[in-house]
Amino acid sequence: IPVLGLIINGVIDQRHDQLKEAEEKILAMSKIISVNFERLAEGSRYLLLSLSENDVVQSLDSSASNVIFAEIKNHLPLYANIFALKPNGDIFASAVPLKEKINSSDLPYFKEVVKSHKFSFGDYGIGRIVGRPVIVAAYPVLTNNGQLLAVVAVSIDLEKLNKYILTNQVIVITGVRRSGKSFIMKQFAEGLINGGVNSGNILFINF
Repeated sequence: IPVLGLIINGVIDQRHDQLKEAEEKILAMSKIISVNFERLAEGSRYLLLSLSENDVVQSLDSSASNVIFAEIKNHLPLYANIFALKPNGDIFASAVPLKEKINSSDLPYFKEVVKSHKFSFGDYGIGRIVGRPVIVAAYPVLTNNGQLLAVVAVSIDLEKLNKYILTNQVIVITGVRRSGKSFIMKQFAEGLINGGVNSGNILFINF
């Protein structure tokens, strides 16, 4: 074989090895899912900001808002619901149809937005509309002179986040305080125990 042929073959073999190594690294990295709550919060804030400036929402048009919210939710399945509330806490529009009148004036996220007129993220519990564990993000709908017209909100489905954890993938969870990280990890631990894992083999560290 000519020397040039040996060199070319050597280069090709080396390139093949490099590509194989790169592929292995990519596959390894693909097994790590980062549930980053800062990004969830920022994405939710931009969505709610857009909704707060929508004429339909600002006019408190329930029917039209329901259609808009449902359409957005269909494209963003991580959200359990998208909804809007009047200043008194009554929910007047929802992507998930309401079965009865619901008032959320007692909930922390609503109180925070009403008081501060700013974005709120991290209040978690059982959603009153969907009946599942959620994290709520909310944003004020204001008039030009700063008066509160309404509050728009999204609830992030913790069960769907938890499904990522219940795979064989490594999970990295980062985020702000009171955003539901501990809640998700406790769900994960309970899922492992219910699946037959000895509780003595689970080490739970929260800091």
